[in-house]
Amino acid sequence: MGKIQIPSKSNNENIDQENHRIHQLQEERQNLIEAIFYQDSIDKLLQKWQDIIKKIAFDAISKKKKNSMVI
Repeated sequence: MGKIQIPSKSNNENIDQENHRIHQLQEERQNLIEAIFYQDSIDKLLQKWQDIIKKIAFDAISKKKKNSMVI
């Protein structure tokens, strides 16, 4: 049977650094995904508001035309 080799301290430090880097990348990925979802919801909200404003403007123009025709 062979001897068990204990990893050197520098090897443990490298592993700790890599684990830390992986953790940072995972957090960055999560933040990016949240930003994309948030941006998408903002875009949808702005589009909905734009549609509502267009409808209000169209209705106002239609009423004006009807009123001018009656006079």
